[in-house]
Amino acid sequence: LPKAELAFLAACHTVGPEGNTLDEVPHLTAAMQFSGFRSVIGTMWAMADEDGQNLTEYFYRKMFS
Repeated sequence: LPKAELAFLAACHTVGPEGNTLDEVPHLTAAMQFSGFRSVIGTMWAMADEDGQNLTEYFYRKMFS
């Protein structure tokens, strides 16, 4: 992805895998960066579906204001 700049991942635990495979499996955030995105924002906590929508709205409102 030569022109990829930013990936914003508003879902549960996109920064790290769960369980005992912390050093074995690349997490989604790392995979996005590896595929070409220069900047990747992920979440480290569990959240409800509606929280993802609220977080995304807040993020983009602040980013473009």
